[in-house]
Amino acid sequence: MSAEKNAKEMMALVKTVSEQFYFSAFPSFVGWKFGINDQIESGRRFDHKANIDLSKWPTESQMGDILRTWHAALKALQTAWTQLEEADKVGFSQPPTRMDPRF
Repeated sequence: MSAEKNAKEMMALVKTVSEQFYFSAFPSFVGWKFGINDQIESGRRFDHKANIDLSKWPTESQMGDILRTWHAALKALQTAWTQLEEADKVGFSQPPTRMDPRF
């Protein structure tokens, strides 16, 4: 798996969990994960989007390792790009200038 893909998957999990705390799936999230089932309105079902595998939640150390690996890979790519002759760059996109989880 590429360093960037690994980092983006980690950030997507963090974003998904964070969103559960602020949007309508919160009652389902606390029900699925923590057994707090009295927060679901009578007659409603669990929202399956809220069933998130928290065993994949990264520790601080893992998060740092993932982000540092992504950063190192990006720097290596940028260095390799600057060493190419201009003629060899034709038809290729310049690598990103910074780490950005939105792309």
